[in-house]
Amino acid sequence: MDFELLLPQMGMGMQDGLLSRWLKQEGDSIRQGEMLCEIESAKSTVEIESPVAGILRQIIVPEGEMADVQAVLAIIDTDDALAVQSTVPIVDDVVKEKNTIAPIADQKPSIAVTVQMEPRARRLVDAEKIDPSGIVGTGPNGRITLEDVEALLKASSSSVVGIDTVPVSHSAMRRAIAARVVEAKQTVPHFYLKVSCDVDALLQLRKKLNAQQSDAAVSLNDFIVKAFALALQDVPDAHVSWADQGMCRYDQVDLSVAIATDNGLVTPVVRNVAAKNVMEISTEIRTLSQQARSGKLNAKDLDGGQATISNLGMYGIEEFTAIINPPQALVLAVGAAAPQAVVRDDALTIAPVMTCNLSVDHRAIDGAVAARFLAAFKSIIEQPSRLI
Repeated sequence: MDFELLLPQMGMGMQDGLLSRWLKQEGDSIRQGEMLCEIESAKSTVEIESPVAGILRQIIVPEGEMADVQAVLAIIDTDDALAVQSTVPIVDDVVKEKNTIAPIADQKPSIAVTVQMEPRARRLVDAEKIDPSGIVGTGPNGRITLEDVEALLKASSSSVVGIDTVPVSHSAMRRAIAARVVEAKQTVPHFYLKVSCDVDALLQLRKKLNAQQSDAAVSLNDFIVKAFALALQDVPDAHVSWADQGMCRYDQVDLSVAIATDNGLVTPVVRNVAAKNVMEISTEIRTLSQQARSGKLNAKDLDGGQATISNLGMYGIEEFTAIINPPQALVLAVGAAAPQAVVRDDALTIAPVMTCNLSVDHRAIDGAVAARFLAAFKSIIEQPSRLI
């Protein structure tokens, strides 16, 4: 029986992806759950596993080609599924646990994005020993044509001082991010609220907590993620998102955490944040960060967040505003905690103050509701006993 392997939607808003590498070839035996190919999406390079066992009979989408969500990537013959399951060696339990996100490290080279190129263009690139990363493709889906290579050669031969810069072609992730933020900014009516939080007590709590444990230190951002989740529970009218068919309301708090990588920004999701302690949140974010920067995030890691936290404080940024990631209705932009003059008990003193800007989808949340949410967040940050 033929089984059609489809390109899944790896994250909200994904429309297509680049098939960067096949890990199996036609005629290969496949176990259920075995990794088949790598797809570069808007947020990460992820690996697609086979939902069935059998023989890879036909590859429909070759390496370097774009495919739409739900497009057929390959055909798997499942008639010999039982034979395949019994003959392919079973990986030991320890390796299987590590392999839920990516294959064993020494079996897989580092991921590289294939440059989509016409055969005639490829021959000219090889003949002239040109680095294809510097070519801007003008063909379908950014495909590099013979004319693109010839134009680069012409520009290189006629370049003069000050006019010899050649644009570097965009990766599929960069193009998708660009399209996503333009769509969000044009279609979502943003409004913004700002609050300044005295984090003196929170920093003291963090120092005390880290002194009591020998494991990796809990960061200020870990407390912020926890406080955000508790504030959503306190103001459930802010724990919503807009959909054309009606308002979506949530019980469990699943938060996206923005992480910068060499390939762009990714937003993996921390699940059920309000029910976890700060140490658990810290460990989970640290793991997601490592996977994000090594390109090992699973599609499930990126899907389902209800709001996003973006923290640039570690770079010394005092404050900024962020663009909402639809269908989410909230994104919190967190700046650095810096000494400022504050009033305590009618007296002026110096304390570490953190500025937070909340971007809100006005279709889903009104100003008063957003203000109550931000006030709840500030209260939890400044009186942090609820965070432990």
